[in-house]
Amino acid sequence: APPPSPSPPPPPPPAGFLSIVVNSLSVNCADDGAGLIQATQTSLDISTVPDPNDITCTDVSGGVVIQVSFTLESSAQAFYDSLTSTAGINFWIFTARAEQSLPCNPIVGVVEGTRTSTFSCSAIPGQVSTIVPALCCTDSPVPSPVPSPSPVPSPTPSPVPSPVPSPTPTPLPPFVTYMMWISNPTRPPNANVNVNSVVEYNCPAMRDAIGHVLDSINLNVDDVLVDQTLNGCAVVTPLPSPADPARIAYKYYFALPPTEWNYVASSLRSQGAVELGKVMCSSTVYWQTYTSPAQNTLPPMNAETNPEWLAPSSGVCTLSQI
Repeated sequence: APPPSPSPPPPPPPAGFLSIVVNSLSVNCADDGAGLIQATQTSLDISTVPDPNDITCTDVSGGVVIQVSFTLESSAQAFYDSLTSTAGINFWIFTARAEQSLPCNPIVGVVEGTRTSTFSCSAIPGQVSTIVPALCCTDSPVPSPVPSPSPVPSPTPSPVPSPVPSPTPTPLPPFVTYMMWISNPTRPPNANVNVNSVVEYNCPAMRDAIGHVLDSINLNVDDVLVDQTLNGCAVVTPLPSPADPARIAYKYYFALPPTEWNYVASSLRSQGAVELGKVMCSSTVYWQTYTSPAQNTLPPMNAETNPEWLAPSSGVCTLSQI
């Protein structure tokens, strides 16, 4: 008898697709597609999701659709979970705005398989959405919502349910994962800079700035900052020696997952954080992993990289604590 025919090879695992639908009459692929694609790629870069096969932009009635295709369906599912978290969507919005590709007050939908999350500046009549203040623009009125374009279907179309609120934020790790530290020069034109003044003024001021950023993603500063013994700071050190310090270094320790950390660190690299945090002029600010050796997660900020905020003539940084 002839030998039995070999079993056919198993079918390949299903591919994955995720769509980001930007509803706004002010957005189109020609002007904004590259920036929206870059924002999406940056969000992927800070996640643990494998690189996609492709990211494309398609013009649709009332907006655009950014579609991300993956080799595996599980990758699309993981990216959906990351992107629709509170920190994930805020980071994508922050990056898209930095690319000057996200207009004022859009409605943003994220679709993966049968799951959909909708984000908006304000409530949408007759539709469930998650309110994200970062989508709002204070210098222009909020327009009436435009109809949602149909998301680009995956190869096996499935009905899209009514949008649901985004998942709750990722649980915080029970240990320090990242740190922010600031090196304040004590020499002129800075005045009255010493360990006591840093503990009394600088430490609580930057703690407040950090708290404002954490509030925007529904996190509590007391849950995130580890060891606030020194008015919010964990460590305050005169360098190179206590006898004749040329600078005072002070540190904040964070217990945050990577997505939340990237959003927080990027938000603190700003004029508002320098002002509210009372950062001394000519200081250097670092955002690093809590490892040995530490690795920068953002380039350090100083008077050379950002003179408009940290140069003594800027009017933004602090010259004296008294």
